[in-house]
Amino acid sequence: MATKPVAPKTYEAPLAIAPGVTVAEMLKDAGMTQKELAIRMGRPAQAVNEIIRGKKAITAETASQLEAVLELPQSYWLKREQNFQAAKQRIAEQARLEQEKAEIAKDAERLAEFPYNELAKRGYVKSTRGRAERVVELRRFLRVANFTAVDNYINSFRMAARLAKTSELTFAKLAVWLRIAELEAAAEGWHPESFNSSMLERQLPILRQLSREPMDEVARILRRIGEEAGVVFLFVREFKGFPTKGINAWIGNRPYVLLTLHGKRHDMLWFSLFHEIGHLLLHDRQLIVEGEGLVQDERLELEADTFARDKLISPDDYARLRKLPLTPQTIRSFADSIQIDPGIVVGRLMHEGLIRYDNVRFRKLLRPADWMK
Repeated sequence: MATKPVAPKTYEAPLAIAPGVTVAEMLKDAGMTQKELAIRMGRPAQAVNEIIRGKKAITAETASQLEAVLELPQSYWLKREQNFQAAKQRIAEQARLEQEKAEIAKDAERLAEFPYNELAKRGYVKSTRGRAERVVELRRFLRVANFTAVDNYINSFRMAARLAKTSELTFAKLAVWLRIAELEAAAEGWHPESFNSSMLERQLPILRQLSREPMDEVARILRRIGEEAGVVFLFVREFKGFPTKGINAWIGNRPYVLLTLHGKRHDMLWFSLFHEIGHLLLHDRQLIVEGEGLVQDERLELEADTFARDKLISPDDYARLRKLPLTPQTIRSFADSIQIDPGIVVGRLMHEGLIRYDNVRFRKLLRPADWMK
């Protein structure tokens, strides 16, 4: 049985050789200068020099002039020019692909910094095991050309954060979380007014009272307050290894207050909310978060902590509480009198060492915080 002949591969020159090289060789053989060729062609000497150096393309008119002087047909010169341009394009594309391959390989070394499996589970990226495919997917999700751009992007922010001490906040983790926040804000259709600090401050008493409400009511009222005061309030589900309880970040010209349920306690959530509001009202974009290459201003963090502490329970009310016998019943009554969730009172007393963290009677007043179904 005769074997089917295999068509030979098309030859691809490893170099792009300009037709001007042939022109120069023919001039040398004929003892003709470029200036003389230009005169014979009726072209400026500079144009002929650029053709010889491959800087200027040979058009149909130029090919006809070369035919008249050098006695090679117009079709020859046009074909040479076509082959030259094709080779240049092919070589440039090969170089681009090699560069892209190298950049993907470089980015692939940082894949472990990103919570890829969790992002795939939530539908933000495609589920794949290929390292190159993961790099491409993450770039698309983050809207960056490479992972170095992620670092530059985060460095451009001014933000403040409450951090847990379980793990480090890196640029990669932060970029992922901020991108999720952008997508969720767009999905929820946030269209807040310009930031109005006075409006936000006037709403603080209403926010305090919300601590007694279920989470769906909290989200609804926060949305209304945020639209009026020009702040995007979002609950953004954390991922494994993400240490942040809350962040306020200016994305574009809009402040975002982003909260996780890190710690799964209602009192922690409310302290984080008021802490981030404190940064917005007190510090006017002065802050950046602590993390990989980031610095946190401890003085400003303390000011935000003090703001949250005193806005949730005023110094006068707290002084009154300290005069009471600390029992679950007195704490409930006190919390009712200032219209706040009793877990916030217990959380503060535990933080200040006045109640043990393992005291079962008081722990019953701590409300768990979980994501709405």
